[in-house]
Formats: sequence, structure tokens, C-alpha cells
Amino acid sequence: SIGGTYTPGAPPPGSTPTAPNTDADFIIPASSIYRVVHTITVTDLRDSTPVEFESMTLSCDAGAVCWTLNASGDTSLFQRFTTGALPVIEVVIDGNVWQFMVEGVRRSRGFQGSGVDVTGRSLTIYAGEPYQYPENWVNAGPATAQQIMAQAQIYSGLEIDWQIDDWLVPDRAWSFSGTPLAVVQRVAESVGAVLRSDRVLNRISVLPRYRLLPNEWRDAVPEVEVHIDASMTDSWERADRPAYNGVFVSGRVGGGIGLIYLAGTSGERLAPMVTDDLLTETPALRQRGESVLGAGGPQANISMTL
Repeated sequence: SIGGTYTPGAPPPGSTPTAPNTDADFIIPASSIYRVVHTITVTDLRDSTPVEFESMTLSCDAGAVCWTLNASGDTSLFQRFTTGALPVIEVVIDGNVWQFMVEGVRRSRGFQGSGVDVTGRSLTIYAGEPYQYPENWVNAGPATAQQIMAQAQIYSGLEIDWQIDDWLVPDRAWSFSGTPLAVVQRVAESVGAVLRSDRVLNRISVLPRYRLLPNEWRDAVPEVEVHIDASMTDSWERADRPAYNGVFVSGRVGGGIGLIYLAGTSGERLAPMVTDDLLTETPALRQRGESVLGAGGPQANISMTL
């Protein structure tokens, strides 16, 4: 934002209602009993053989690129996952599908019991180490940030799902050493974007860290509404950060510079200045500023188990 008040645009033709929807897209209502029957299958895609795990955890967070699998089972899994081609397994939970490259296998044997622990990550990890070698990258000629990401994936096959504003990087204004996946991480980091691996495909989405800034959340329509009765555990911990309302953002060689501040403020509470080689045009400056300002102010860490 460059300041000023928000003015809504003209309503669309045809007398379409423009009032915001106040209902959540998905609601878990209050209930004394919640009955859920889960269906879970695991398959080794090399030979379509079912795999039995005793326990399994799938996880992903805003700071991670890939989905991660952690599972354990009996010792028969050791032979399966340490021979043949690189194992790829498919996990289906209630119709939702994930695919993982099995990267880690750990066997333990003892008098009281034996077992195997298995770890894996999304197929997008094929664009990173140890599957791709680090290389030196430079934009020989003007290129957009999206093009820089895509050009690094010629041999990795990684598809880029670009969902942020693009910008132009001048000739040789950027250089980097790393794997194709590291190039994606580096470009996303320059504007504070987050990465999300597809659950099945070799595809990664580049997303804004805040689709709405926190000062807009109060008037935003919720996507999911969960009644407290559906919660097994619920914790709240205060975690306030400095309430910055402005930040100077700057590039380096051939870069731009700008003061990014929240609309309706003067931007007098400045966060530390941010510089990056890839901050070369206004869209990049604005998006990096949003990621800095969105992280500040009163907040809490909330953990809920359903």
C-alpha cells in the first residue's frame, strides 16, 4: 500500500449483490457426538503392492517446501524400501491422495522388539539435493522472476504454479549457486512468499504469505468455522511482535527503493530496512513490504486438535 483510504469499485452490471458473504465456506457445527470412519491405504507404486504401517504422520507448515511423511512398521519393510528403484508410495486418506519419495529407512533390532522407521517427502524434492547438483545461475538478459524460476527447471521437470505478482529483473542483476529447487526458494524468499508442494504432482505453488494483511482480518469472511465442541485440545499463547506500520525496501544493483506502509497510517513506526538483489520493481518492493508488516503487531500462537 502507498497510503490513503480504500474506495470500493463500481458494482457489476445486472444488479448483482455486492454485499460480502458472512457465512464460512466450511462449518463444523456444535455436536455432542462426532462420528468419523477413516479409510487409509498405502501403496508401493513400483509394483502396486499394499504397504502396512503401524503408525503414520503427514505434516506440512508455512516454512516447509514439501509435505513430510514419518511412518513405522515391522522389519519386513526394510527389504522392501532398501532394494530396487527409488521407492515412491501413495497414501490415500478418505479419498485425499499424497505421493512421497521414500528417502530415509532406519531399522532397529533388539531383544524386546524390532521395527523400521520410514521418512519421505513430496515429489517436488526431486528438484533439490541429493537428486540435482548445485549449479551457478545468472539471468543473462532481462527476465521476470517467474521466468528465472522456470528456466532453472529444464531438467528437474518441476512445474511452477505462480500465484503472486510478477516483476522484471534487469540483465545480470541476479546470480545464485544452488539446485533448481533452491532457485525457487531463493526467488520466493526475496518477496516473502511461501511455497507449497502439490500433494501428488511434481508441482510447487508460489503464494503470498498474507492474502489479506492482519489488519483486514476483522472484516474478512472466514473460510472455516470450527465449534469448540469439535476440539479435543485448544491452547492460546500470547506472542506479540513490534507493531511496525512502515518499512523501507530496496534492491541493490539496478534495484528500486520504496517506503511501504499501511494505508491510513503515516508509516512512522519503521521496521529495519530490507535489501535484496531481486527487489528491482514496485511489485517486488510492495510484496516484500507486505510480508514484513504482516508479521508484526499483537498476535498469539493457537494450537487446536480436532
